[in-house]
Amino acid sequence: MPLTFGHAVASFVLIKRSMQKPVYESYQNTPVEHNNQSPIENVSTSLFLRVTMEGNYENVVEIGTYTGKVIATLKRLVPSINAYGVDVGPTFDRPFVFSGVNFQKYDSRLSILDQLTGSTLVIARGTLSCFNESELNHFAEQVSIRPVDLAIYDLYPNFSIDTTINRSDHEAFKTFFYDYSGIFSLKGMRVICDATDVNDWVGRPYSSESWRFLYFGQSV
Repeated sequence: MPLTFGHAVASFVLIKRSMQKPVYESYQNTPVEHNNQSPIENVSTSLFLRVTMEGNYENVVEIGTYTGKVIATLKRLVPSINAYGVDVGPTFDRPFVFSGVNFQKYDSRLSILDQLTGSTLVIARGTLSCFNESELNHFAEQVSIRPVDLAIYDLYPNFSIDTTINRSDHEAFKTFFYDYSGIFSLKGMRVICDATDVNDWVGRPYSSESWRFLYFGQSV
């Protein structure tokens, strides 16, 4: 009897939680605390690190840096790079330096790229899916007209798409699934790598999405 009652209580709690709609604060108005240590098992950091080292980039710019842990880890492991992190939150209203990384406010013109000389890699983890379609196309245009390469680690549905799909719709923001290969190819960028993290899918068989790594270079 106690076991049956416990099961009933657990079921009630799970049902109640599933009916509660999460509340998200506006990301643009949320300050963040900096962190200079990305977990060793972080897949995106490992992929960005390999691309950075094999491409021998002089500059690495993270779009949507949030706490800064990814770009700060890259700077620590590859001290020779000039590291930059940009984001929209109030924490970045004024430029500052943390753990050797230069942080500043994100602007849609990507004016930070105009300040750099030498080979440059732009990275983004889970950021571009938060852009609406117009913002993403503008971002792709700004990246494509500059001599930079781009590495993305973002969510993608477990099926092929060639159009934009709504992923989530919260009160404060929306997220989307995009055909990144198609979008950046149309802007003249060359697909160097387009790979889905199959381990994520195997580990979460009931999920409808997985993380996808894409790496683009300028057309030659």
